[in-house]
Amino acid sequence: MSKQQNREEIVKWLRNMDSLKRWFCIIGVVLALCALVNYFHAESGSSGLILQLLLAAGCMGYCLFLSHKITQIESDLHQHQ
Repeated sequence: MSKQQNREEIVKWLRNMDSLKRWFCIIGVVLALCALVNYFHAESGSSGLILQLLLAAGCMGYCLFLSHKITQIESDLHQHQ
């Protein structure tokens, strides 16, 4: 496999990871908004609210992790040109 093919595969992988990051951010925001709506409209505190908040925090945390990894790999890719 040549360097050019390897570089193209890495760029394709980075695009896929960026798309995955975007979806995790969207899901995290939607879950947080659902938890907020449920908090104001629920009569009593439920464990479902806590679960939604934990899932939202997990999605946003993974989004930040992917963002950091993508930036790190992009900088390595530009250094090795």
